[in-house]
Amino acid sequence: MGARTRGFANNVLTAGKIDASDGLSGVVPNSNVNNTSVSGVTSLPPSVGSGIASVSSNPAAPVATGIIWYNTSDERFKVAAVSKAFASQVPYPAAQSEFSGSGTATAAIFVAGSRPPPGYTNECHTWNGIGFSNIANYPETQYGSATLGITTAALSFGGRPPSPPAFNQVTAEFDGTSWTAGGNYPTVIRNASTAGTQTAGLGFTGNLTNPGSPYKTNISAEYDGSSWTVGNTVNTERRNASGGGTQTAALLVGGFGDPGGSTISAFEKYDGTSWTSDPASLNTGRYGHTTQMGVTGDNAITAGGATPSLTGKAEQYNGTSWSETGDMATARNMCAGSGTSTTHLALGGSGSTAPVANVEEFNESSFVFTAAAWASGGNLNTGRNAGAGFGIQTAAVMTAGNLAPETNATEEYDGSSWTSVNNYPISKRFLASCGTLTSGLIAGGSPLVATVNKYDGTNYSSANNLPTTTDGGTMFGTQTAAVFTVGRTPTVTSNTYEFDGTNWTAGGAAGTARYFLDSSGILTAGLIFGGQTSGPTARSETEEYDGTSWSESGDLGTARYGIGGSSAGTQTDTIAFAGNNPAVVLTEGYDGTSWSTRPNMATARRFISGAGTGTAGIGFGGNPPNNSTEEFTGETSTLNVENVTDS
Repeated sequence: MGARTRGFANNVLTAGKIDASDGLSGVVPNSNVNNTSVSGVTSLPPSVGSGIASVSSNPAAPVATGIIWYNTSDERFKVAAVSKAFASQVPYPAAQSEFSGSGTATAAIFVAGSRPPPGYTNECHTWNGIGFSNIANYPETQYGSATLGITTAALSFGGRPPSPPAFNQVTAEFDGTSWTAGGNYPTVIRNASTAGTQTAGLGFTGNLTNPGSPYKTNISAEYDGSSWTVGNTVNTERRNASGGGTQTAALLVGGFGDPGGSTISAFEKYDGTSWTSDPASLNTGRYGHTTQMGVTGDNAITAGGATPSLTGKAEQYNGTSWSETGDMATARNMCAGSGTSTTHLALGGSGSTAPVANVEEFNESSFVFTAAAWASGGNLNTGRNAGAGFGIQTAAVMTAGNLAPETNATEEYDGSSWTSVNNYPISKRFLASCGTLTSGLIAGGSPLVATVNKYDGTNYSSANNLPTTTDGGTMFGTQTAAVFTVGRTPTVTSNTYEFDGTNWTAGGAAGTARYFLDSSGILTAGLIFGGQTSGPTARSETEEYDGTSWSESGDLGTARYGIGGSSAGTQTDTIAFAGNNPAVVLTEGYDGTSWSTRPNMATARRFISGAGTGTAGIGFGGNPPNNSTEEFTGETSTLNVENVTDS
């Protein structure tokens, strides 16, 4: 049995199929890739030794790649197989090309770029694996800069500013908060390739500024944290190439040659002293692509670019040769990237007609990754805005709201459809709420009241009033441990009140007086965000409550009011969506420190109601008058299970 088990495993891992001889007893040859078929043996028995488990359902996670089991439900051998594929991710905040990035697939920085008119930007963003966050603008408004390093220690140089129409050699360093000047690059340059870190960096090839001569260059220069030193040149001059690695172990692949406008497939490696041409050239020459190197230095991936036509094809390097792997869904040129050979992010670039914001992530893994997304849910029976929403994605409540005039209609959501139930005791809008479908709390509202009601899943009952009449405030927590804060009395206030199931007591005042905001969390770990002050002025401030006092945290990326949020979210995991005037579709997620982008909603609206968590949220109603529901699902991963084929 042991020999047969070994043979079975070897054959699957090596050849990807089971050979007839794997069902036989006795000694299995060392190499069973091409075993001679044995007449009459057509399948394997359900038990192949102690090394193969028999289970009624496929395991969840974690499961190592290559692990084999027998599924008794469908009577098939299964294997945890490697998936090499690009999957859609959260879009970049703007459609753009000719920008640069550096870092990993979960922590990267992206700098400047080219957009539709006016055409240049100095905006920079970081990526945390699930969304983008605004950071300090680059000192130069330009495109074609080159970036290396990490999110807290990055370096960017070169590029083309809008005026005068010439390239530059400016170098700037980023420390996680701000940019400061570094030593100038040895020459004016655009679209250079990079490798290394902020204090041990490498820049090479690129576009030169002189239009009267070939644009390409063979320059290679090293950065030591303060200045650049020119080193040995690359062997094949090129521009719009791509590279990766470290200052002592880098690679250069692809690019564009002048004169003649030819694509390049040539591949070179750098050892810290000199560049060496490698015979393992790309199968398809390209330029304007993105390339990332593996952590061991003997593997890499390149994706996208132009051949000269746009392509979404990707190739992987295994230390010996390049081979094609899973294609991107969107062909693109002059894109940015970050990551490694096995977890790689490709974003933006020039699409078939214009720059794109599309982002795709490559994973070489035994898991299939699905990006976060909004999907349509069942429509409200009574469309409205500024109502109270609470609960979770599959058990939510919307009550009252604005229907010109106010309404007291109440509906419950079961994950697919809304059902009308007992009405709220009064017709109101701009209420605050928290809790669950069977234990909810609703307070305040316009016209101004101090009224508080409890909901038990069927009926409403009165609770002690708020200490003051108010509307436009927000509430988080449970029916017996809640916080009501800010709002209008009618003046804008920073008041905070705590509820213990019976009585209200004063809590610490919020740092920013505001209204038309949203919140999530519990009494001792709550969060408020967005809103407006008089004017109106949209707010981006985020504040955290610890049961006693408020403290400032990371601001929303976009200030807005009439915002929706996942009321059942936590202080470290929640989403904020829609809002503003005119209404937007923007969604952001909070991780306990900062906000980053999430997929946009399908329908722009403000004064939307929300429920659920940061990974299973729901938004419904809103203005312009709307009865639609959208459900949010965070990024998921599932084991990539394949049937093992027998011969």
